[in-house]
Amino acid sequence: MYHSRKSWSRFYLRILTVALAFCSVCFALGTKVNAAVPQQPSIYGEAAVLLDASTGQILYGKNIHQQMEPASLTKIMTCLIAIEEGDPDAVLSVSEQAVEDMEDSSTMDVVAGEFLSLRELLYGLMLPSANDAANVIAEYFSGGNEGFAQKMNQRAQELELWDTHFVNPHGLPAQEHYSTAYDLARLTQTALAQEAFLTYAGASEYEIAATERHGSFSLEHTHLMMQPDSRYYDSRVIAGKTGWTPGAGTCLMTVARQGDLTLIAIVLKSDSDDIWRVAYQDTGKMLDFGFSNFRRGTVTIPEITEYPVSFFDEEGRLCRGSVSGSAESLSLLFPNGCDEEDVYLEMPQQQQLVQWEQRGLQVSVRYQDENGESWPWPLASAPVSLTLQQVSDPSHQEPVQSAMSQQTTEDAQQQNGLGLLFILLLVCAAGLTCLWCLARPGSQRRKRHQKEETIK
Repeated sequence: MYHSRKSWSRFYLRILTVALAFCSVCFALGTKVNAAVPQQPSIYGEAAVLLDASTGQILYGKNIHQQMEPASLTKIMTCLIAIEEGDPDAVLSVSEQAVEDMEDSSTMDVVAGEFLSLRELLYGLMLPSANDAANVIAEYFSGGNEGFAQKMNQRAQELELWDTHFVNPHGLPAQEHYSTAYDLARLTQTALAQEAFLTYAGASEYEIAATERHGSFSLEHTHLMMQPDSRYYDSRVIAGKTGWTPGAGTCLMTVARQGDLTLIAIVLKSDSDDIWRVAYQDTGKMLDFGFSNFRRGTVTIPEITEYPVSFFDEEGRLCRGSVSGSAESLSLLFPNGCDEEDVYLEMPQQQQLVQWEQRGLQVSVRYQDENGESWPWPLASAPVSLTLQQVSDPSHQEPVQSAMSQQTTEDAQQQNGLGLLFILLLVCAAGLTCLWCLARPGSQRRKRHQKEETIK
């Protein structure tokens, strides 16, 4: 059967038209898929958090505010205080009490009556996680563990670590000794501001010089991601701290750097009967997630002038006031698929308003994807102030929901509606184009048939 060149050209033109229409639909649907937020990792640990060391932004979290035993991650605070208040060249004496009952725990085997520098003890504290070193440091600064624990708790309050309380400097099990994954990450963030902390927590090994009491010996870091001969070694890791007790399970603090991004990962009680050293796998998953799925950007929080709020306080009284805050430009990490225009401002919620005198207030920048799903963690936050104007007896009137949050939600819904309408129009156009292309050959055949009948 013979087809003219003109017929073949028309045939190819129809195929091209259908292909272009199909590609248009795929592009529209593909844009929607690409805009989805990154899938978060599955973590075995009972609690975990991944933090941007620069801004404190939460990139991943699991039970981040659950109070748990921190084990030897306690030593991060001990190290921080020693760095802030001590001279690394200071010589400390080892007492009998400091090394008492240390046989069944991790130590650097110091001997009563010997002298070591604070620097040597801090390497012992952070590398082999020496409990005897923690005791010697506590005695030097505060006369013993009880006094040093008070100093630790005072510093925790200054850092607004509201869910943390210490009883000793080393983290051995004790009642009322607890912290959270989030508090430990923020504590690590503060410690990283001290260059010496990275020196102690980032060394893979350290040599202790010989004394009259002992010969020279080497201290090795117990964090396997910092040991080049370990299967868990990760060249991105620049500092770490390990911890374990029967009750706390395996705990890890890890600091990693890739390019201009530094991340802090905390996992607590990360153990599995089926997976060996699962805490390191948990940490690796979080680091991969953080380094692969975020980009640096900025967002500007507008000035907030006497924005009206109302809430019920802890006594059930209705409180009315206004929130104010200055304009501020913030650096943050955007999840892949998130654009600057997709963020919205969330005013302080009920729990924050109730605790405003103790913990202060913050306004949060949040992200909502095209499906109306919000990113689980604030992208950024900025402090605001509250001015109380009226406190009255309990009433049936509910607190006023943030109009700003309502507006941003309505805007997001409107944008979602327009996006879906645009995609629907593309699909309809593509369908009509396909029908036209399929129907046209039949129409032409009918015309030719009619023409032939007329000629006959």
